[in-house]
Amino acid sequence: GHQQDRADDHGAQVRPGDRVQLQQARVRDLRDVPGQARLHDGRREEDDRRGLQQRDRLALGRGQDPPADPPDGPPPEAGHRDPPRRPPPDPQGADRDTVPGGPPQGALRDRDLRHGAQHAREDGGLHERAEVDGTDFRVVSGGEYIQMSGRAGRRGLDKRGIVIMMMDESLDPAGAKEMIKGHSDPLNSSFHLGYNMVLNLMRVEGTTPETLMRHSFRQYQQARALPALQARLEALRARRAAVALDDPRATAEFHHLEGQRRRAVLRMRGAVTEPINALPFLNPGRLVRVEHGGARWGWGVLVNFRKKRVPPAARGGVSVRGTGEVYIVDALLPCEPRAGRGAPGPPRPVAKGGRPEYVVIPVELKHISSFSAVRVYIPKDIRSAKNRESVGKAIKEVSKRFKDGLPLLDPVEDMKIKDKSFLKLVRKIESLENRLKDHKFAKSKNRRAQLRLYEKCLKLEEEMKKTEAELTSCMEDVKLKETLKGMSRVLRRLGHATADNVVALKGRVACEISSCDELVVSEIILSNMLNDLTAEQVVAVLSCLVFQERTDDVVNLKNELQKPLRDFQGCVTRVAQVIQDARLEIDVEEYKKKFKPALMDIVYAWMKGAKFADICKLTDIFEGTIIRCIRRLEELLRQMTSAAKLIGNSELEAKFQEGISKLKRDIIFAASLYL
Repeated sequence: GHQQDRADDHGAQVRPGDRVQLQQARVRDLRDVPGQARLHDGRREEDDRRGLQQRDRLALGRGQDPPADPPDGPPPEAGHRDPPRRPPPDPQGADRDTVPGGPPQGALRDRDLRHGAQHAREDGGLHERAEVDGTDFRVVSGGEYIQMSGRAGRRGLDKRGIVIMMMDESLDPAGAKEMIKGHSDPLNSSFHLGYNMVLNLMRVEGTTPETLMRHSFRQYQQARALPALQARLEALRARRAAVALDDPRATAEFHHLEGQRRRAVLRMRGAVTEPINALPFLNPGRLVRVEHGGARWGWGVLVNFRKKRVPPAARGGVSVRGTGEVYIVDALLPCEPRAGRGAPGPPRPVAKGGRPEYVVIPVELKHISSFSAVRVYIPKDIRSAKNRESVGKAIKEVSKRFKDGLPLLDPVEDMKIKDKSFLKLVRKIESLENRLKDHKFAKSKNRRAQLRLYEKCLKLEEEMKKTEAELTSCMEDVKLKETLKGMSRVLRRLGHATADNVVALKGRVACEISSCDELVVSEIILSNMLNDLTAEQVVAVLSCLVFQERTDDVVNLKNELQKPLRDFQGCVTRVAQVIQDARLEIDVEEYKKKFKPALMDIVYAWMKGAKFADICKLTDIFEGTIIRCIRRLEELLRQMTSAAKLIGNSELEAKFQEGISKLKRDIIFAASLYL
């Protein structure tokens, strides 16, 4: 949790019906709670053990109570596969902690909502710490966090606002600090080229697109960053020159082989920890070695395991063939001793030579790096520190007996993994290990120091490449200029401009269009495909230009609309092919799919005089989408009227005006629903 001194929690009021209500909750109350505060899918969890008063309770969601936790008890007997109960919590409150990198202390978790940025209420609740940036899920930046948390409290009424973060997966402390206390996002200008803009610049005497690019604010920002980039590049080169290797070639070859072996071992580990292979060996008392996030926990004892359902959109974890399940292993691991009960922070591996405190920690199955063939006895009740300490002594005693290391389960002989690809992977690992053993660099006395220096060289060279690329981009935006050259080729081949970059009649038509794809619009106007169509058919075909959303509707067009659609798609294909021939990045099929005919029947019925309620029954498209598209269609028709007037086609101009008169009516174009 995180609080800002901007709203007074004593004066906070909650509107009835809000799905998220925060009534005078204090972050310090959450931190004093033993265990973890958990929220389950909009339900309300009231825990009397927290000591919160009636007015300090946190009410969430639909007002439904979550199912009660199962009673604490000893772990099940050996051989039990899917226990309904969890291992009992540690008396010190540390047994049920997560592996390092878990949520910050006091964070509310176990909620998986993907659009928290859109639903922050007056209480400043952040439903999700990760958001979609158009490509993938990522942690919200400092600027985005400030924007969302800034809604906590009411301006002029509250002095302090409270922000509650509900974590649905692990977040390391450095990432949490960067998100909460990070700086605002920098403002970087961008410059995008469009065919309409290029044609209009061609029409202005003494001005070219290159001139506009040179005088843009984006170019100014890049030129301003040039000296700093040059200084950074020189510093990187100096640091790289200062690193000296005894035998660079042998070091590079050995490092490459070691990297191949490491990646192959990770692939083999992933196959070994697949539930279908690992479940028969998840016996209580088995020694397992855990690695997570670069931290090595050493050997621990498997206590129990269980399945956990995860939402379909959740990320991370090993799912069982798409079933949305992950396996959680409860392992007794050696940890750094806590200062006392309720000490902040997740458990951490014990330092080398330190005295460990054994704690039961839930770990995902994929984080187990090795399964030992050795099993030790574990007491039925491990809630007491004495029993856990006795298990720790058994681990130490077993380690002393096997001086060459604990015996491991062989994936082929013991676990019976006979997959051909897995056997091939095992042979590859053996071959790489033999090559590493026989390599001349393996006999070097300062091998580890040389490898560290080589890795440092690789990082410096990678930074140098990135800096050189940024430097080239600042001095001359090569990619943007190549795009401009390709767009000029497209305009010449489609007849919008001459070889001397003089705008032709077709280009002047494209200059009038700004609400959709100007190349396609000018192509259908000058191809005469609209001349033989009625005003209703013309407007129905033009709806493909303004509707680009997904829909599950099956398009069954009327006979009078099928031929116009085929002619329209032919124009789109011709334009896409010219763009591709000009060596511009384009997927022809995706470009064609961008123009969807799902609204043609709806617009055609509207043009024929149908009521808005009737056309809504013809499709599953939202009413707001229909209204927005028809309004955009009216704007497009006005621009096409100007284009028809420009080329002197009075018949087509009258047809467009007739379409506007039939389209612009009724509730869709009402200034207000209250008038």
